[in-house]
Amino acid sequence: MPARERTFMLCNGETVRYGELIKHAGTKHFRNHIIGEIVYVTMEGRTVTALAQWRVSVDADRVPPINPSLSVGAIIEAKGISCSAVGCQREVDWYSSRSAMEASYRRLMRHFPDGVKALEEEKAR
Repeated sequence: MPARERTFMLCNGETVRYGELIKHAGTKHFRNHIIGEIVYVTMEGRTVTALAQWRVSVDADRVPPINPSLSVGAIIEAKGISCSAVGCQREVDWYSSRSAMEASYRRLMRHFPDGVKALEEEKAR
């Protein structure tokens, strides 16, 4: 299977492939930064997308690190992810795919079947 081209999350909320980063670097006074990388993880037998947030954001026109230090890994969603670049105050939200949500639900059902049933009954009332 051919390797996937790396895809990155920018502090302006865009997801950009490695080959397109330079086009999304921003302007001299309004820079875009890479805050993390879109990765693929196996969950409940399915490959789902996740966001690996980096501890240190880097300029979008720089070569991204190969093995950056991670701050957080978000599979379903994350709100208010802050850019750590000096002077940048932007925040973005991450929402994953439906398959990741379904895999998480199946995982909950396997580990906490009574708790999930109770939540569903409560919701039906």
